[in-house]
Amino acid sequence: MSKLILIALLLLASSFARAQQQKLSAWQKEAGSLDDKVFDITYSSDDWVVCKVGTDIMVSRPKARYVPVRGDSLTIPMGRLKPEINYRYGVKVVKKVSDGFLVGIDDGENGGGLWFLSNDATVQYRMANTYRIRWIFEFQSKLYAIHSRGRAGAGLGSGGILEITRNATGQWESETMIRLAEAPKLTVVSANRVYILTDEHLGILNSDLTLTTVLRGPYKWGMLQPSSMVIDGPDLYIGTRWGVFKIKAFESKPEYGWYIPPSH
Repeated sequence: MSKLILIALLLLASSFARAQQQKLSAWQKEAGSLDDKVFDITYSSDDWVVCKVGTDIMVSRPKARYVPVRGDSLTIPMGRLKPEINYRYGVKVVKKVSDGFLVGIDDGENGGGLWFLSNDATVQYRMANTYRIRWIFEFQSKLYAIHSRGRAGAGLGSGGILEITRNATGQWESETMIRLAEAPKLTVVSANRVYILTDEHLGILNSDLTLTTVLRGPYKWGMLQPSSMVIDGPDLYIGTRWGVFKIKAFESKPEYGWYIPPSH
C-alpha cells in the first residue's frame, strides 16, 4: 500500500510541475544558431506554452498536449452532438454567438469542418467542409474563421480566412475572403490588430481584409511546433516544444533570441 501511495504522490508532483508557470526572465538565452537543432526541437517531448500574467511573461507545460476544446466553453453535453462532431478526435474551436455556438474542427490529416449548434442542440448543421479550423475570431464587429489545408505539418499546406455571416433566413454561412499561401499556425488579436503566424511568416490582417507581411522567420517556425503566441509592446514571444522564441522589436528591427529552461 505504501508503494502505491508513493507512486500516486510522485505522479501528482509530476503533474503539478508540468502545469506550474515559470517566469521567462528566469530562463537562459541559448547561444549560437538553431540550425542544427531544428529537427531535435520538432521531436522534443516538451510543449511550452507562453502567456502574459500582469507584467510578466510566463511559461508552462500543459498537463496534456491534446486540448479537446479551445475558445469559449461549449455547454452542450457531448452526447447530444452529431457523430460527425462528437466522435472527431481533433481539436474543437468554439465561439459563442447569440443563438448558439460556432464550432470549428481541426482533425489533422482527417480534415475538419465548421458547424453551427443551437443553444439546445436541436439545430446542428455544417457551414464548411474539409477545412481544418484553427481559430474563430471577431474583427471589426464581424466574425471570421482561419483554416488550413494540405500537409501543414510538413510545410506543404495552405489556408484561408472565412467570413461568417447570417443570411436573410437567419442561417449561419461562411465565405472565403482571403487565401493564404502557407498554413496558419497561430492567430492573436492584440490592440485591434489580427496577427497571423504561418509556417514561415508573420502577417497582419488589415481593415480592408488584405494581409501585410511583417517579417519572415529565420527558420520555418512551423517546424518548431508553435503552441502559443504573445505580443507584449514591441516584442513577440512564441511558445514551442523546446523553449520560447523571442523577437524584440518584431515590426521594426527584429532581434531573435531563443530561451530554454535552466534544466536543459
